[in-house]
Amino acid sequence: MALLTIVLLTLWAPMLWAKDTRPITRGMSKQEVTEILGKPRSTSFDENGERWVYTKSKSLGLVTLRITVEFDRSDHVVKYSTEETDNSDAIASMQTSSQTGQGYRGGYREGYRGHGSCLTEGQMSTLLQKVRKKSFATDKLDLIEVAALGGRFTCAQCATLMDQLTFANDKLQVVKFVGPRLVDPRNSNAIMNKLSFDSDRKKAADFVAAP
Repeated sequence: MALLTIVLLTLWAPMLWAKDTRPITRGMSKQEVTEILGKPRSTSFDENGERWVYTKSKSLGLVTLRITVEFDRSDHVVKYSTEETDNSDAIASMQTSSQTGQGYRGGYREGYRGHGSCLTEGQMSTLLQKVRKKSFATDKLDLIEVAALGGRFTCAQCATLMDQLTFANDKLQVVKFVGPRLVDPRNSNAIMNKLSFDSDRKKAADFVAAP
């Protein structure tokens, strides 16, 4: 369950992975926020201003911390909030696949990498339901990254996860997380077919080839 904590801008807000220890406060410029938190994972904007989002895994991936900083039209901070998501259920489900050997093994011995089985059909369905419930690409990617910590995947499953994202860079992030966890890397055409440009396919091939 997500625990949402809106932090008043007048309070101190130290970030454990921040580049320095200053708090984020109302009126700060984009440059000041970047000096403290670094480059945001994603940005968006509307008629009111711009929104920067940062994410960080905590407690060995069991918790994802999402930080949102909102700016007005003059590029100064007007709002700051944090949200923690408990990923323990997702990790436990993925680890069950590897530890109990309940994942599908047939047909993937050639080019098999490492130990453990890929996700069962039911486990993959559960993961997809969780991913589809997330509104933002960053949240979808966080969940996929956590799932990859304890589970293994087929190239077809990776391709299905890529379909849950719209932009090529986000699809490549999926391959980055899942690529080293593939049980059938020689079937990577399923992944490459989801990418339109040769440059993206080359990057994906590097991720799939990673140990």
